[in-house]
Amino acid sequence: MVSLHGAELCLPAAHFTETALHTYQTRYAHAVSAHDLYFGAWVDGASVYLDLSQHHTSHRRARQAARRERQRAYYDVRAGVSIHL
Repeated sequence: MVSLHGAELCLPAAHFTETALHTYQTRYAHAVSAHDLYFGAWVDGASVYLDLSQHHTSHRRARQAARRERQRAYYDVRAGVSIHL
């Protein structure tokens, strides 16, 4: 999974609420359905990240997309790990 540059939202964990999630999902609902994207979320320390992600079926394509989208890593769903560039 590769996050799309410009669609990420970082919130302090204390500000991550059902309302914040709903607002984010509402904002990007059309993009998700129109472009075969996925909503993503993860916790890093005291921050919660929300994003839109693309699924790629190969590491090569995921690396290319991650570089294009200016990401530091992508997520390998099958292995359950982040792959850092």
